[in-house]
Amino acid sequence: MADITSGPVADKTTKTAVDEFMLTEYQTIATAHFDLHNGLRQNFRFYLGLIAIPVTVFAVFKNPDMEIFALPKVMLYLFGVIAVLGFLMFLNMINMRFDIILYTRAVNGVRSYFKIRAEETGNAIFEVGRKLPVDKNRPPYNEGFNRAYTWIFMMIGPSQFCIHVRCSQKRATARSDYF
Repeated sequence: MADITSGPVADKTTKTAVDEFMLTEYQTIATAHFDLHNGLRQNFRFYLGLIAIPVTVFAVFKNPDMEIFALPKVMLYLFGVIAVLGFLMFLNMINMRFDIILYTRAVNGVRSYFKIRAEETGNAIFEVGRKLPVDKNRPPYNEGFNRAYTWIFMMIGPSQFCIHVRCSQKRATARSDYF
């Protein structure tokens, strides 16, 4: 007679090694998911501090006769460097957002496993109490422009870069007037 404990699980309600693995995996993935959210928020706060630097320097060292498009070289370089750093931070935040979506999909996959296990065991309470999705293809990677930080980057970064370009053009035309 074969040993029942070494073969497939005869009783579907018994917790298996796979169930234990999935629970541990769920906890690990959920923790990483929330850590990524915290990192995204921290990165966004850093970006807001970064974009405030040129405006602060402009306010502190402003000469009453200075125009926004006739800045000193230091301010010109500062606006250019901050615009480039802001764009790089934007790309980093997009990468973090993709990681968040990947982890969300993984968590949904683990939930899907437990949904299937609940159906196998005849546990109807699981479906009644479940509010979070179990679809491994959600959320979509293409979220469009409905994220608030996307709009902030689209407004502030290019405007700083435009100030840099406009000042450079004005400085170049002023130099050509002398020759």
